Amino acid sequence: MIVVHYKHLQIECVQGDITRQPDMDAVVNAANAALLPGGGVAGAIHRAAGPRLAEACQPLAPIQPGQAVITPAFNLPNRAVIHCLGPVYGVDSPAEMLLSACYRNALRLAEKEGLTSIAFPAISTGIFGYPFSEAARIAIHTVLDEAEQLSTVQRVRFVLFGQNDYQIYAQLLPEIIHLREEYTRQALFTDLYELTMMQAYQAEGMLDQAVFTLSVGRLPQERNFLLAAGLSTVLDYLENVRFDQAALDYLSTLPLFKPQFIESLRKFRFTGEVYALPEGTPFFADEPILEVVAPLPECQFIETYLMNQIHIQTLLATKAQRTVQAAGGRAVVDFGARRIHGVDAAVKGARAFFIGGVNATSNVLAGREYGIAVSGTMAHSYVQAHDTELEAFRAFTQLYPKTYLIADTYGSVKGVQHVIELAHELGSNFQVAGIRLDSGDLVALSRQARQMLDEAGLQQVQIFASGGLDEYKIQKLLAAGAPIDGFGVGTAMGVSKDVPSLDIAYKLTEYAGHGRVKLSSTRTVLAGRKQVFRQPQGSQDIGDTIARAEEHLPGRPLLVPVMRGGYRLQAAEVSLPQAQAYAREQLARLPQALLALEKAAEPYPVAISPALQEYQQETQRRFTEQEEE
Repeated sequence: MIVVHYKHLQIECVQGDITRQPDMDAVVNAANAALLPGGGVAGAIHRAAGPRLAEACQPLAPIQPGQAVITPAFNLPNRAVIHCLGPVYGVDSPAEMLLSACYRNALRLAEKEGLTSIAFPAISTGIFGYPFSEAARIAIHTVLDEAEQLSTVQRVRFVLFGQNDYQIYAQLLPEIIHLREEYTRQALFTDLYELTMMQAYQAEGMLDQAVFTLSVGRLPQERNFLLAAGLSTVLDYLENVRFDQAALDYLSTLPLFKPQFIESLRKFRFTGEVYALPEGTPFFADEPILEVVAPLPECQFIETYLMNQIHIQTLLATKAQRTVQAAGGRAVVDFGARRIHGVDAAVKGARAFFIGGVNATSNVLAGREYGIAVSGTMAHSYVQAHDTELEAFRAFTQLYPKTYLIADTYGSVKGVQHVIELAHELGSNFQVAGIRLDSGDLVALSRQARQMLDEAGLQQVQIFASGGLDEYKIQKLLAAGAPIDGFGVGTAMGVSKDVPSLDIAYKLTEYAGHGRVKLSSTRTVLAGRKQVFRQPQGSQDIGDTIARAEEHLPGRPLLVPVMRGGYRLQAAEVSLPQAQAYAREQLARLPQALLALEKAAEPYPVAISPALQEYQQETQRRFTEQEEE
């Protein structure tokens, strides 16, 4: 059993039988439209309650998807049964809104009837076909959103029949509450003009659906492609961002905002759709990284956070990929936390580095948050704190026998000699994995160290290098034959030193069903919703076509739906190792010339479909004519 607290609610998750919850005032029936006995939950509840339940239901039927009605519980050990009709997945639309309505209406009905506790099954996940994890997210988020309006209802229980179903809820429930609290604290991470425009849209009644496109207008001179990253972070934010009283109180101190606007923010949540490149997808100039479809004020508000996270993680994932490519299969460890620009960038950076192929990170918080392997050696200060280098090595290996010893505090040759001495002292107990060289001529020193270790019979001891490395230096080291087995890369990768920013923009491309363009723009922003089709030829990709979203062109479509109704879809539930593996697969499909550190002689071909060209021209012509009137 999992028990958590949110606001005044106690929220529980148990594996069990919905008909055997004697401590609950009400249980919820995942009903059919006719409120008749059937299979699954409905059948079990009717059997347990007895025939009078069907008689009580008869005058209330039929009900509509999302609707909730209440009856006595009869032979059940509860005061009431609340009957909800969930949506049939793929039939009833919008499914996520209808499913959310089931939980919301049941809670409000329980509140109205003065009930203090209510137990839910997993509505719509049986024969109605709703993907379980998607349904679970909707259920949990709806309960959390309703918590503030509830006073009588104090306990909510999710009752899951199977062990796997229980495990999904048991993981999601505390995770979502944690994310909800984190992103509520970050609700004011936005530019002021996002909020002023949001208020203006509301005042003008401009609430129709909009499409915003996030893309990079041109590739940096030093890059042949970019590697998409940051989507999972963005989806966490969109699903969980809310305004708490502290945020509303602060906004009230600003003379720009009217009370009715501030009050509207109390109920704010993102309700739109997101279509995006899976993390780890190589992409090119003008191609959408993601597109947001939502009411205009919602699209506007989220701009700052989306750009911030997609920018930093894409920038760093791309830099990491280049570093890993240069290392040629040797280990690369992220050492960048100390000089990356802030804590969030360092933690999110470690995540992005992993997508780019890095093996491990020195950042312990990132290791905990994302399940990335953590790795580290020792600092010069540890050696300096002891009277001799050999004494330091001796003491450290007593605690960490398989460690890497930093060998250049007082000179690399001396350090290697002391490692050899320690090996002679320990004999068969010597388990040191390697040495780290952090300064000097790494080609010469690594060669000398390798020779000394090999002659001492320590062929198993690896050589790890660090100290101001980047992909170009690593490439030169290996080209010169440096016998280095792995690299610790810090600042240059952590801040993407050669390319510290991207020409990224988030632009309105459609509003109220009509394409929108910025006529004065020096970069191409393509109107409307779009899709990117990547053309394969055997095991290699040979070109992309940017098209309108409704087109069906040869090749595989890259933008996938990852959020609907403000809820994450199953397609977005990708682990970090899966994202890394996907990146590796997609990179292997690129023309070899693009994987070089140098600029490719021929860029990857990206075309625009005739239909999209026509729509772009039509949109530009319409706005040109309007401005000339």
